[in-house]
Amino acid sequence: MERIGHAAEDAVLSSLLSRGMHLVARTFLVPRYGEIDLIMTCKNRLYIIEVKSRLQCDCYGGAREAITPQKRLRIHRATSFFLANHRWDDFDVVFLAGLVTHERNERIIRIEIVPI
Repeated sequence: MERIGHAAEDAVLSSLLSRGMHLVARTFLVPRYGEIDLIMTCKNRLYIIEVKSRLQCDCYGGAREAITPQKRLRIHRATSFFLANHRWDDFDVVFLAGLVTHERNERIIRIEIVPI
């Protein structure tokens, strides 16, 4: 399962790079709050991206449902830690989710980038 997670991050990263974004950090670990999957910039905006992948026929809900209020809170706390230790004062912060849907054979069939 870890392999599809990395493939999903790679796919979202590639999609965002093709839109003109620039990678700042990947898998930014914050003790007690987890990690930020991708941190990117574009035009004075700092993008915090959470990547989630799910099977196309997942009975437990799609990738969007995996970003719970608790997960959002951890992302915000991790972002506060990142901002406190880096200089991004002139940047607006935007939170996005990279939602990846894949088949059982791990072939990615859809990537959505949505605000969270």
